[in-house]
Amino acid sequence: MCRIKNEIVAEECRVPYGFTLIELLITGSVMGIIALAIFSTLSMGLKAYHRLQYYGLVQADVLLSLEKMERDLRNARNLIDIQFVGENNKVSFAGGIGPQGGPDLGRISYYFDARDHAFIKKEEDYSSAVYEGSTGQRRFEALASVKNLVFSFCSVNPETWQDSWPSGSGVPQAVRIKITFKGSHKDVEITRTVVMPLFDDLPG
Repeated sequence: MCRIKNEIVAEECRVPYGFTLIELLITGSVMGIIALAIFSTLSMGLKAYHRLQYYGLVQADVLLSLEKMERDLRNARNLIDIQFVGENNKVSFAGGIGPQGGPDLGRISYYFDARDHAFIKKEEDYSSAVYEGSTGQRRFEALASVKNLVFSFCSVNPETWQDSWPSGSGVPQAVRIKITFKGSHKDVEITRTVVMPLFDDLPG
């Protein structure tokens, strides 16, 4: 009787070891769901960070390029040999070329390269700008990646805005610059108006 009673007590006190297959499957499923949620959150955060970082870099390039172009336009000259000429996607004029708009006079052009979606600055020394076929210096600089660049020009009398400015018309009263670039969620458009200095035609 005592031996049977002891066996019953031992059976009741026995502790099972390990987990059942169902418990393991449930635990694995829960851990998988938690890991997927964490990965999705981190992935979305990283994508947003990279998108904002890219937008910040592009915006900085565009703003710096606009500042450079505004400075050159305000220092533009209308030489007899290098006239101010404006088109819908391009503007060219006489000005100081070289580092920081150096003392040498030449032709400066800003235009939109539709193939590469780039905002381009081109500098030509005086001989290249005036004499066709000259082997003078030309320098190209890609300023920023943009989707579009549009110029319009304000005449003095009558005061109207137009899409082009023909050679021989002097310097316009103002130049309006409309630039479009890709933002973080949608296209961003910036418009600047530069009031031009009014100079008489200068000899080349």
